[in-house]
Amino acid sequence: MSTQLALIEPTLENPSNVSKSNACSGVVCLNELFVNAVGSETDAVGPSDWTTGEWIELYNSGGADIDLAGWYLQDHSSRQLDISVTSSPVTVVWPQSASNLIITAGGYMVVARNGDGQSCGLCMTNSVGEVSLFDNSGSLQHKATWSVYANQANSLVESSTPTNDWVEVTTITPGGINSGTGAGGPTWNTSDLKITEVLADAWPSDDNATYPGGEWVEIQNTGTSTISMNGWSIKDATGNTINLNATHVEDYNISDVIAPGERRIVATNGIRTYGVFNNGGDSAFLVNPSGEYVSAANYSSSGIAGHSWIEPLSGDVWVMAAFPTAGQDNARSANGTSPVRINEVMGNATNSCLSYPDGEWVELSHRGSNPGIDITGWSVKTGTGQSFAVDSGFVGRSSGSGSIVDAQSFVVFSTPPTIGEMLINGDTLSLINGTGVIVDSIKWSADPGANKTAIPMDAELSSQPMMVAGWATPAAANPNQLTSSVNESSNFRISEIMANPIGSDSNLYPEGEWVEIVNVGNDTASFQGWKLKDGRNSSLIFDSQSIPGMNESVSSDWELEAGGHLVIWKNGRSMTLQNSGDVLTLLDGSGEVVQTVVYNLAPLNSTLVSGNDNEGEWVYSPRPTPGEANPLFEDPYTGDVSLEVSEVMAQCSSGNLGIDGDWLELHNTGSTDINLSRWLLVNDGGDAMVLRGQYIIHFTDGIATPQPDWWNLEGDEYVVILPENNGFLSNFNEMFDLRDPNGDVRQEIRYSDSENCRSMQGDASAWSEDWLNSMWPTPGEENPQPTPWNPNDPVWFTRIMPGQVHGRDNEFIEITNMGTSVLNLAG
Repeated sequence: MSTQLALIEPTLENPSNVSKSNACSGVVCLNELFVNAVGSETDAVGPSDWTTGEWIELYNSGGADIDLAGWYLQDHSSRQLDISVTSSPVTVVWPQSASNLIITAGGYMVVARNGDGQSCGLCMTNSVGEVSLFDNSGSLQHKATWSVYANQANSLVESSTPTNDWVEVTTITPGGINSGTGAGGPTWNTSDLKITEVLADAWPSDDNATYPGGEWVEIQNTGTSTISMNGWSIKDATGNTINLNATHVEDYNISDVIAPGERRIVATNGIRTYGVFNNGGDSAFLVNPSGEYVSAANYSSSGIAGHSWIEPLSGDVWVMAAFPTAGQDNARSANGTSPVRINEVMGNATNSCLSYPDGEWVELSHRGSNPGIDITGWSVKTGTGQSFAVDSGFVGRSSGSGSIVDAQSFVVFSTPPTIGEMLINGDTLSLINGTGVIVDSIKWSADPGANKTAIPMDAELSSQPMMVAGWATPAAANPNQLTSSVNESSNFRISEIMANPIGSDSNLYPEGEWVEIVNVGNDTASFQGWKLKDGRNSSLIFDSQSIPGMNESVSSDWELEAGGHLVIWKNGRSMTLQNSGDVLTLLDGSGEVVQTVVYNLAPLNSTLVSGNDNEGEWVYSPRPTPGEANPLFEDPYTGDVSLEVSEVMAQCSSGNLGIDGDWLELHNTGSTDINLSRWLLVNDGGDAMVLRGQYIIHFTDGIATPQPDWWNLEGDEYVVILPENNGFLSNFNEMFDLRDPNGDVRQEIRYSDSENCRSMQGDASAWSEDWLNSMWPTPGEENPQPTPWNPNDPVWFTRIMPGQVHGRDNEFIEITNMGTSVLNLAG
């Protein structure tokens, strides 16, 4: 393969091979680049909003005006943009409404595509790119290169060394002096007047609504003297200005001064159609009457609607407050002093208006010892500032009465939307005691799913990250607060669980869910009257429906010999085992609990069995064995873990690979054989598959080859995994992980997009980075790697037609011999 092909894929380009910036050879130079627009790269830009499209700023450092007629710009692909005031649209967007192309001495000009709507033309890449400025004779005046990823709302300016890559700055200054490492920037000073809180993404109102809706900034006089607000202003990163006057400062007409310790709200109040502050990350600057910057609030793109930003205890990037506190002390964090904590949240009920247990609710738990806690006057506040009274009456509880929460108990109160609303896709809940202190705070950042609850990862600690519960447990312990147990004196045990069969869980025998029990005693024993119960108290009785072929009138059919195995089938009954985790209880004929099994994940078409290492731990079986002894396997796993996902095909139909549908490739990167049995793949939807022979294709010299010992993968060898469920890998926005037989995550893979029959590859050690298209699919073989272009190679790619025109089937690749002798291309 020609080494030049690497240039076709910019995402795989080696930054070290991109030519570097050069120093400006004249007085008109590139001065600032905005390469990562908030909108489309080609959208219109200007003083109303400088972030909606890409733009390039020029600066005349000379002492005379220069006419830029005939000058132009080019990007990394030599696509040209003429500097023009006669084109439609005009490309000179600053100065506004310019009638000519003269850039004044010491002046600035901003050039952009400005909403031309074309798909082809000058476009600056967000990373690893270049822009060149040419005069009217075609002579290069200045070239800027960069190899960093430029974040939205940030710009690039020249480094202190002109031949180095340009650098990112957080304040854009179109038409003005650069900040950061540029030729200048705002003048900073100190002041007792500071920004203390910013609400940039209003909810439920629009950003441009009138206060108390809309965006706002809180300022505070932290000094000991009164300060007049006359002449002060707030600016964002693009230079939009909010003056501190009667239009924007609440109660300004009552007082235009701010007393020591006082806080005041500066609201946008409809100043612009879409508000002022960028929801995806921005800065707010407080500017004194002399034009000096005295305070800054820099927030990131990871916010949640209706949540405010406050100054961090350390660092520069602001953090989300527990809830907005306009004009009051910031709600920073929980102190964790109370044993009463938020234990479970139902925030996405199918019908939130229904009464408990069907609507939305919050569960509290007392995680300490006696005495109980009186929660009179307590409340729970959402991240958007909506409040629910905790002491308004509990709709469910495990013990106790009144407003006292007993030690080790659980209480539930309703949160109907008529009182307040929890945001499904991300919110914060804070538990506030009767004196106004935040004693616990929890947050989730994604929809847990309809009728699913969010629970703390560690219920024993305050302010924990939230996870999706396997099932809802109002007024009871969460699934991760339960443990398996067994009555050792009983003859019967649960020995195998099929909770996630192929097809519907409710399919009739011989399909659907099943549970196997074993007689561990020394004598035959009767199971008449026994039953199973799931985590929602639905039962599965042992009878002729759940044990097909059984004759209930024959007494011996109610018995199981010592060492025998018996399969209990769901077979149309209501008991259902959750795929994401559940509690399964075995009860004897008198209703006494014999065994409780807690599991966290049920892989597709695989079973769970009791582990050998930790008492009560249930693990994945190598294969289902209904009615038979469980297979033997190593537990815990002590083998090599040098296994990686090396290639992913998220979709492929009508391809020519001989493998249709989803597949992924595993590579043993070590030198020791690896036993693939019981390795696990889990996607972000909670679907899981245990590796078994029926899913695995071995290869020899690129050819699929049956292998009796399917589980054995030799060092530096590859296998392809075909999921039984062709939808296991989503086409878009997927994340899945590879886990070893002990359940430990060994690799995480993510991608945003995929193409039909185009496989993807990535850095196995860079879990947070998206995987990208490979050069071509190589199932069962080493992935092709692009190599840097060798300019001494005489054969070059000179033209590519990637798409046919009007059904002519005229795609082609042209190569040219750039050398001086005839070349033989054979091979």
